[in-house]
Amino acid sequence: SDTKTDTFENCLKEKDIITKVNNISIDDKTSLTSALSQFKVGDTVALAVVRGDKTITVKATLETTPSS
Repeated sequence: SDTKTDTFENCLKEKDIITKVNNISIDDKTSLTSALSQFKVGDTVALAVVRGDKTITVKATLETTPSS
């Protein structure tokens, strides 16, 4: 179902645009990185995502960033 929680990376597709993390708008004042920095690894967040011509909400669990 659409309500299952996935990892951050798995719930997003290539052209998705994240517009909100929980109720924090991603805009000129707030970057995705600074919005995400307010949460910790293991937290589940709701992402408002523009995918194609519609906005959807996906739930994602934050993970540590893999070191490259």
